[in-house]
Parts: sequence; C-alpha cells; structure tokens
Amino acid sequence: MTPQEKVNGLIDKMKLVVKDETTAINVALIAVKEVITEWEYVDAYLANAGGEFNRSLYFWYRVEIELNKMLNRQ
Repeated sequence: MTPQEKVNGLIDKMKLVVKDETTAINVALIAVKEVITEWEYVDAYLANAGGEFNRSLYFWYRVEIELNKMLNRQ
C-alpha cells in the first residue's frame, strides 16, 4: 500500500463520521500523528546499533506529509 492509498482509505473512513472533507482530513491527521508518536517511542526503545531507519515509521511520516498536502489544498 502506498501512502496515498492509506490517505484515501483513512479519509473515506473518517467521512463516515464527519461529512466535511476538511474535517475528515484533520481527524485523519490527528490519528496519524498518534501512530507516529507510538512508532517513535518504539523506534527509540528498540533502535538497533546499525542505525537503520524504521520503515513503518517512515511510511507514516509520508502519510502525514500527504495529509498535510491535502489540507493545504483545501
């Protein structure tokens, strides 16, 4: 799944609760920020000595970027 596909899926789910697209994007962004916060904690706690970047965390950063782009276009 690409970050853009994840963004589209999240917004579709949020629009089931809130009908306004801008609000749905904001709610999705809050959820993504929570996921990132948890991944950052896990990444810091379980970081390996090789310094490899956590791919899951990177994915969620990209999802956040895509949501912010959508929000800025509103």
